[in-house]
Amino acid sequence: GSSNSIMLLMDEVDAFLHPRWQQEALGRILDITSKIFEGKKVQIVLSTHSPILLSDLLSSHVIYLAQDESGQIKPTYRSQETFGENIYRLYKDSFFLDEKKNNDDNNLWIRGSLSNRVVNDIYREMDAIKNQLNSKEKQAGLSADELLSKLNKIKEKIDLIGEELQVKMIKVYWQNIYDCLWVERLKKMKKTEQIERQVELINELIQTLPDEAIKLLKIKRIRESGV
Repeated sequence: GSSNSIMLLMDEVDAFLHPRWQQEALGRILDITSKIFEGKKVQIVLSTHSPILLSDLLSSHVIYLAQDESGQIKPTYRSQETFGENIYRLYKDSFFLDEKKNNDDNNLWIRGSLSNRVVNDIYREMDAIKNQLNSKEKQAGLSADELLSKLNKIKEKIDLIGEELQVKMIKVYWQNIYDCLWVERLKKMKKTEQIERQVELINELIQTLPDEAIKLLKIKRIRESGV
């Protein structure tokens, strides 16, 4: 038409675009529209779920759609800068991924709910082992060897995680429990060795006793057993 003002509405402009193309999208749109509508004032209104596109927009030009406590979707503004901002931070903050869901305490990392559940399970399993080690009633639970076996299976799950920083954090916790388990295992091994040594000394002592004394010991054991 003859109007000097143009408004372009673009819904989900990032849909089906490779992330590399999303990096180019807004710049290309501005280049093309300035040529097609040369000499006219153009306002572009677009919706997106892409933090990559968001990093090419000024925060004053961004309206967020958020769900309030009643479940209604309402427009809102945020003071956080978006232009040239780190993509990870935009993902976490601008798309409301910073909000805790389902009482999830493991909220530092952004990932799928399944992998998040697995990571939480890893921590819970290690906590359970640590709690047994710290418990005064250790005999009621699994043996040190059984706990070591369980801990090694947990290690296999840890090795599947791709986030290097979190893997390092989990492995520090895992190693601490592993070391405590080995200390516990060595204590039991030492105690067993001491008992075995005492038995050997008793047997050696018996061998040095006269035959009459050995017979008296056997008679005493029979009487004590009530046979």
